[in-house]
Amino acid sequence: MREKKLSERLAAVAEVIPACECLSDIGCDHAYLSIWAVENAVAKSAIASDVRPGPLAHARKNVERVGLGDKIAIKQFPGAEGLTPGEADCILISGMGGHLTSDIISESEEVFKKAKTLVLEPQSDMYLVREKLRELSFVITGENYVEERGKSYQVIKAENNAFSENIPEIRRALTAVDDAYTKASEKEFTREEAEGAFDYFGAFNLINKNKLMGVFLLEKLKQYEDIMKALLKKKDEKKYEEIKKVHGFVACALSFYED
Repeated sequence: MREKKLSERLAAVAEVIPACECLSDIGCDHAYLSIWAVENAVAKSAIASDVRPGPLAHARKNVERVGLGDKIAIKQFPGAEGLTPGEADCILISGMGGHLTSDIISESEEVFKKAKTLVLEPQSDMYLVREKLRELSFVITGENYVEERGKSYQVIKAENNAFSENIPEIRRALTAVDDAYTKASEKEFTREEAEGAFDYFGAFNLINKNKLMGVFLLEKLKQYEDIMKALLKKKDEKKYEEIKKVHGFVACALSFYED
């Protein structure tokens, strides 16, 4: 018996999960992604973990229902604390805020440093997660953007440059991002504005001209322009400069849709 069809958000996450020996699904909720990965032979095995007993009970029932109890382990522990370095070659964190995602990585750095690939879907503060990936020498090689029930979601795939088999894909990604920086510069955006655009919205979402992201950015540009006008009236210069900075990131991001 196969698991039910994934939601749009989870399907966007599943799309970037690479073939792997063992998938660690941190904060697995009902284990839908673990089940999908094993059912579709993307992962040979999975560890579906959560700190909450309620979701784990549902996860266990779902795994048993599809007959994958021998391939998907259900475990209760916070973050990645129950994993040993090298136990999972792909680590997935989906559905948590950017601060929490970054904290989980920081608290178990040795576990993450031994993973070949990370798949992350932070639901806020995406820039913090991208900054954390750079600290660990992971390189973002793919991104996705999707909307579901009026909410927007970004998905990040990052590869560890300590693994030789990742090098060709990492080189391709770095070349593409370097070209994107050049393109932004040619449109007279600063390096800081380009970095902000990539950290907030994802370089590959912009390079690939994700249509939903384009619509989102137009809405954001109008929103920030309205806020800036209001702040000028209030003569709140400090807040105005803060919003103006992010407005520059959005304008830079939108420039990728002009060609």
